[in-house]
Amino acid sequence: MKHGYNSTHPETSVTNRDTLETEISHVLFAVNYMMDRGDIDAVKIATHHLEKKEAIKPYLHHQFES
Repeated sequence: MKHGYNSTHPETSVTNRDTLETEISHVLFAVNYMMDRGDIDAVKIATHHLEKKEAIKPYLHHQFES
C-alpha cells in the first residue's frame, strides 16, 4: 500500500483500510463458498495456512519487536 491505511481516495474519502477490508471480505466469501461446495478442501487450506504462518516468520521479525 503506497500511502498507508488511513490515506483516502481524493474523490470519495474512502480510506485504503476500508478498500482493503472490502477486498479481503470478497476473497474470504469466495474461499468459504468454494469450501462449502466442496470445490476446495478446507483441511488442505488450513494446513497451508499453518505452513505459511511458520515460513513467513523470518520476514516479519520486525513486527514482533517491542
